[in-house]
Amino acid sequence: MNNIKIIAGIVSYNPDIARLRENILAIINQVCSLIIFVNGKESEASTRAAIKGIDHIDLIISSKNKGIAYALKRIMQYAIDNNADWVLSLDQDSVCQPGLISEYTKYLNLPNVGMLSCIIADRNTNKKLGNVDREYKEINDAITSAALTNVSAYEQINGYDEKLFIDCVDFDISFQLRKAGYKIYRINYYGLLHELGHGTRHRLCNKEITTLNYSPFRQYYQSRNWLYLRQKYPEFMPFIHTIKVELITQLGILFFEDKKWRKLTARWRGIRDSRRMA
Repeated sequence: MNNIKIIAGIVSYNPDIARLRENILAIINQVCSLIIFVNGKESEASTRAAIKGIDHIDLIISSKNKGIAYALKRIMQYAIDNNADWVLSLDQDSVCQPGLISEYTKYLNLPNVGMLSCIIADRNTNKKLGNVDREYKEINDAITSAALTNVSAYEQINGYDEKLFIDCVDFDISFQLRKAGYKIYRINYYGLLHELGHGTRHRLCNKEITTLNYSPFRQYYQSRNWLYLRQKYPEFMPFIHTIKVELITQLGILFFEDKKWRKLTARWRGIRDSRRMA
């Protein structure tokens, strides 16, 4: 494994300087290099402030915000051009554990591995997401942050779907890998401190749900892209499950979130617009 080249990639958009720096310092000594895609010139100054004095970082600076999917696609192309074997993707506000890469390297030879993920702790709810009861297990999809992607597997698929812009990008790339015959595994290791929106826990019909309290802007893209993926991958997204997730999300907004009308109408517009994307 000594010859395996692993790089990390972060998409930066109006970052909190202290949090982004914490993120960078947590990963920089675990990988060969770090690439940061700066999503818009207005994010350049804060990103440069966060990386001040830290070596082995390359920046790709976009003139405007082109979305998460576009940015991740450029990070993967950078990896291909620089002969990297694996890419660790991180959200700008996530912080990984010191031993994350060393743990991942134990599992790079799993059968048909296209992507590895780990157990993740949410900052807002103090809840660990994705617990497993064995050394590792195959899963259906993995979130972008802390996902370690096999570059050779990525080269066999279409890459990140720029139609998505933001939200559900992780589902799409997971489904693409699975359609191509690759597998996604979660290892039994707590590797990342992450922030899913501004999550709060509630009880609805005697069941616990987490509402993420995203803005109307994000609600639109979540709903639109979720229904678009249903059209794109019916084999992975059963109709009843897809509708159930959307309904529970809308009920959570109705009962527990602020700006209810703006958020709900944003989601309804997203549902409408999803039909035009296929």
